[in-house]
Amino acid sequence: MSEDWLKTRLSQPDVIQRKDVDLKYGGKSEVYFNVKNILGNPGIRNKLSDELHELFPEDTTCVFGEGFGGRPLADTISSRYYLQYSSCRTEEKGYGLGNELEYHIPTKKDRVAIVDDVLSTGGSLENSIKMLEPITNIAGCYVVVDREDVEKIPEYSGDKIFGYPFGYLFKSGELI
Repeated sequence: MSEDWLKTRLSQPDVIQRKDVDLKYGGKSEVYFNVKNILGNPGIRNKLSDELHELFPEDTTCVFGEGFGGRPLADTISSRYYLQYSSCRTEEKGYGLGNELEYHIPTKKDRVAIVDDVLSTGGSLENSIKMLEPITNIAGCYVVVDREDVEKIPEYSGDKIFGYPFGYLFKSGELI
């Protein structure tokens, strides 16, 4: 599965959906990148996970899955590269221990790569960073698609976001 094949697959109408949508942390868009639509295919999920892992610093010890798009990618990276896996709950479950973080709880000994499917406004990554900063070391933030909405993210410089290394597989303009 080549990068060109992956780019072509990510450019298909089931991923790039042209309709008015509200973005998670505000704003509207006429294009929705529904990467989750292809994450059920293990070949595609493995390829995306492998490509994302290539962006990580070598000393990464843990991968954190952000949201419904980041979790399957992070879980796959964890399994394929023997990294600890961590994620957070999006809502309180009302029973059990009430933990916000699940699976491996990162410590200051860890170097955590935060993974998500799409960067739009940066709100999801920012929330993950705020949750993880007090307890661990963040190695960087990595996404499949950067929507290129940089005017919405004041803490973004192309290779850094919120002061941390940032990497992506594709810019939205490469896929549309």
